[in-house]
Amino acid sequence: MRQCFRRRKSIRDVGRGKRLFGDGTMPAAFTLSKATTSPSGVLIASYARAGEVRTGSFAPETPSEAELERRKRLT
Repeated sequence: MRQCFRRRKSIRDVGRGKRLFGDGTMPAAFTLSKATTSPSGVLIASYARAGEVRTGSFAPETPSEAELERRKRLT
C-alpha cells in the first residue's frame, strides 16, 4: 500500500471531475509534507499518511447572532 502520494495541479485541471482515488479505496488521513509551485503556476504537493480519518464538524455548537439573522433573511 502506498504510504505517500504526489499530486500536481494546474488551473486547467480544475472542474473535470476526475477521481484521485478509485472505487474501493479505504479512507485514510493525509498531511501535507511538501509543496512547491512551478514558475508556470503548477502546484506540486506531496502528502504522507497521517493515520485514521478524523471526523467532525466545523459548525459551531450554537450559531452566532449574525448567523441567526442570516438564516432569517433566507426564509
